[in-house]
Amino acid sequence: MTNRLLIADADAEMSDLYRRFFSHHGYEVESAAGGLECLAKLHSRPNIYVILDLEIPWGGGDGVLACLREEFPERSHPIVVLTSRPFLQAGPEQVQPPVVRCFQKPCHLNELLDCIRSTAEP
Repeated sequence: MTNRLLIADADAEMSDLYRRFFSHHGYEVESAAGGLECLAKLHSRPNIYVILDLEIPWGGGDGVLACLREEFPERSHPIVVLTSRPFLQAGPEQVQPPVVRCFQKPCHLNELLDCIRSTAEP
């Protein structure tokens, strides 16, 4: 199981909250404040699990997903999507691979942790 996480969220306070929570649970945590930064980090870091806020700037979460699906059609980083959009407006493309689950914000950190633990690749 990967113990490395990339938190892609423009909200610095939320990123810090995620970092502290997941670090406490044994994860190495990096962050990205925008879509372009997220993609750059994903290209240079194999075996990292992604928590992706769809509302991040500079390409957005939708842009990150589109790029990953195009560049790595058969394999990609596992991704949990966070969104403040209603699920009906989130669109079905957000819950297709490499997305393993979509959470409505705000979500409980323990539910997010359980999801990551149960879907991380060995």
